[in-house]
Amino acid sequence: MLRSFANVFRIPELARKVGVTILLLVIFRMGAVIPIPGANVDALRAQMRGLQGTVLGSVMSFGNMLSGGALEKASIFSLGIMPYISASIILQLLATVFPALKRLQEEGEAGRKKINQYTRYLTVLICLFQGILVLASYSKANIFYLGGPIYLIFGAITLTAGSLFLMWLGAQIDEFGIGNGISLIIMVGIVSDIPYAMNFVFEKWSLHPTQGEYGPVHLVVLLTLFIAVVIAIVAVHQSQRRIYFQQARHTRGRRVYGGQKVYMPLRVTQAGVIPIIFAQALIMIPAGIFAALKQTSESGGVTWKIYSFFANIFDSQGLIGMLFYMGLIIFFCYFWTAVMFNPVDIAKHQKEMGNFIPGFRPGRRTSEHLEAILTRITFVGSLFLAFVAVTPIVLADMFQVGQVVTRFYGGTGLLIAVSVALDLAQKIESQLLLRHYEGFGAKGRAF
Repeated sequence: MLRSFANVFRIPELARKVGVTILLLVIFRMGAVIPIPGANVDALRAQMRGLQGTVLGSVMSFGNMLSGGALEKASIFSLGIMPYISASIILQLLATVFPALKRLQEEGEAGRKKINQYTRYLTVLICLFQGILVLASYSKANIFYLGGPIYLIFGAITLTAGSLFLMWLGAQIDEFGIGNGISLIIMVGIVSDIPYAMNFVFEKWSLHPTQGEYGPVHLVVLLTLFIAVVIAIVAVHQSQRRIYFQQARHTRGRRVYGGQKVYMPLRVTQAGVIPIIFAQALIMIPAGIFAALKQTSESGGVTWKIYSFFANIFDSQGLIGMLFYMGLIIFFCYFWTAVMFNPVDIAKHQKEMGNFIPGFRPGRRTSEHLEAILTRITFVGSLFLAFVAVTPIVLADMFQVGQVVTRFYGGTGLLIAVSVALDLAQKIESQLLLRHYEGFGAKGRAF
């Protein structure tokens, strides 16, 4: 493994790409600690600590994780790269409704550039909207030394510029670095909290459990669970069902072309982390509304009991809310997979190319076969995602540890970090094998 890492720097082009990527990610981390002019960072941190355990606190903690801790520092990168991700998801969903966007997706490189342009325009609007909301909440909590609508507008423009700068950094990593820039920025922001999580655990650790909250057994259990969860995520992320197609034979002159078997891989977690993000967003909004209504109503009254009932349903910390949360994840797994993967289009495309699945007629029978397989593997993947999503909630209740620790045992953060790390390793390994060097997992092959 060490020799494989050393091989990266023996290839000048690959070493340059890795160096550029590291430099741009360092710039991102430097900008994450630059606060907005006039912000009281200490007051913001105190407010976020006071909101721990509440719905609003969970929302801010989730946003802080995806921004790499920039939100709690009132940084110019407080919005992170998520507005761009949100704009991309919105346009992907709109493409299933509007035929014009669907045609753009099918136009190749020219259509992709046009959709990217629309995505950037939508990102600006989302950034301005989210920036005004964030700054309004900061002003209400007296976190800014200055105030007024003019400051609110200029602050929102600053946050928008920070988010667009991150989008530009991601594009530079794609062009001059190792690639996958947007995902790398998110991953680096997530793993940047690992030192804080380790410090949190070791501050409460003691050889004698009576003197500290954690003993050696607790540390062994936490470490073992972390390794087990990461191994499970890697195994499921790499799992795929291969659908084999037989190519039709074409005779041209005296030569026969085709006739080989090719396969189409279907991942078990076809939807990625999107279902968890959707489920979190959908469950947090009503949870916050009913929690606020419960506080404003008279305690013990009929209205208070109704609000309490719905607040418990949408509270993911309780058993009912946890089951509802898992159900939403399973639903969105099927929903997103149905949106992004159309068996009818795939079957039609394979039929036009002359390919067929042995034992199934091209066309409708092929699409029904693909849909049946996708339904089964999506069920397994959705159960796994639901299990990974609730693991931090269960561990937080069992070991009484904070979110800064439990977020590395499941949920969106760990899934993103592991999947991006695997994709990055595959990119580097492909570059090594292309140049006759050994990869990370096996000995190099001659070409």
